[in-house]
Amino acid sequence: MSDELPIEVEGMATDSAEPAHPVTKALREIRATLGLTQQQLAKRLGASPATIASYEAGKDVNPSWSFLARLVTRTGYDPRRLFPDHTMWPEMLAENGAE
Repeated sequence: MSDELPIEVEGMATDSAEPAHPVTKALREIRATLGLTQQQLAKRLGASPATIASYEAGKDVNPSWSFLARLVTRTGYDPRRLFPDHTMWPEMLAENGAE
């Protein structure tokens, strides 16, 4: 039995097994790869566990650039996997306190 939650994103199909938002998919992949709980990942990213749970569930996924910068720099996740067409990653990371 899968622990995947149904995804409800306006304008997108909800019966897909794939998460609808790239951040949702990224968080799940990162946690699986690093073997972290939602609480552990939240602590690493400086976010609340409720935020991580909400994003993973595909609810209100609207992270700040600062959150995305922490996601990338604190986990080693390739930013091009989040939004492949976004060409401003180096500038975004520099402007948002990439470590």
